[in-house]
Amino acid sequence: MYLNSKFNFGALPVTAGRMLWRQSELIDLFILVTTSDDTGWFSNNVFRIPRKFSIECVSQYVRHMDHWLFRATFPDGRIFSWYIYYFSAKVDDGRLLLKVGDQKMWTKMKEDENGKSLHSWLVDYQTGLFKIIEFMEKLFRSPLTEIKLNNCCYRQFPELQQWEKLNKVKTLILNEFSDYSFLEELVIERNKRNLRTIVVFHQDYGILSSPLSCLTIPELESIDCSALNLHLPFLQHLPFTKIFEYLESLFSRDFEYIIALLPAFPRKQLSLFKKALKLDDCWGLDTKYAPKPGMELIGRRFRKFTLKMEDGTCLVFFFFSPYENLLYNYADPPHVYNRITVQRWFRKPQDEVALPWPFR
Repeated sequence: MYLNSKFNFGALPVTAGRMLWRQSELIDLFILVTTSDDTGWFSNNVFRIPRKFSIECVSQYVRHMDHWLFRATFPDGRIFSWYIYYFSAKVDDGRLLLKVGDQKMWTKMKEDENGKSLHSWLVDYQTGLFKIIEFMEKLFRSPLTEIKLNNCCYRQFPELQQWEKLNKVKTLILNEFSDYSFLEELVIERNKRNLRTIVVFHQDYGILSSPLSCLTIPELESIDCSALNLHLPFLQHLPFTKIFEYLESLFSRDFEYIIALLPAFPRKQLSLFKKALKLDDCWGLDTKYAPKPGMELIGRRFRKFTLKMEDGTCLVFFFFSPYENLLYNYADPPHVYNRITVQRWFRKPQDEVALPWPFR
């Protein structure tokens, strides 16, 4: 398979390229490309345009373990995976020297339950990566369709701030970002282009202090929480009318829970939430509905309301007091609320449905 690098692939007919694609491993084809001067021939006659072409930055707080993961999924279901690590003197197990443009990388092949993958170590880790991306996009005749970054890699690689692909890629996933000024600019710019942005927050409330308060409702809606669980500490800096609008915009999305800090408000204003969000009381709710196992809420100092959805699930709203951990008389409800949790509950199987209290 590893033909001489001087072999003239350009002299082969188109049918030879189709045959190579059908009968060769993706990794073998890629290695062959890096040893040949006929990259254009491979791009036009061998490789198919991938359905999905993504790159993910994985930072593990240990410099030589940081890596980027290229993954391309092709129409025939095959997946090409390439891990690129920061080069370290500790690395001595590369068996193959790949050359992509002016970038040289010691590389080895691994195989696990997910199939074969390439693992390379790059000296020019930051700027060299952008050159490799350019090469890959030309080879696959496709731009990146998804980029996934986390806060740690963003801090370590300030070059990412100037990376124009963040404004243009079809799907951008940002995990645990704390630079809100950068995030605001990015979301606004991507919203103008009607591009999908997914922002995931896992931090505790107190860690996130800078709000996304300047964003309009359409810009907030462009942050996609579909199938994700969100912590939204920035809501405490917004007026209630904007909070109502934003929460309503999330109801149709496929989340399991939302946790948000709110501006502190007195108990009598709960009726505003009920009216604005069309909430009902929860009498008998737990006889027919239940959260997913492990999602049960612990605590007493909350008020609970519900909203039934068209898909048969039920959104349950828990309004918490800032004093929930203090020793209050349980019969005495809190007078102030400043936090909300919205959980998606699911209908119980028919044989588990119970009569409501006091008819049990």
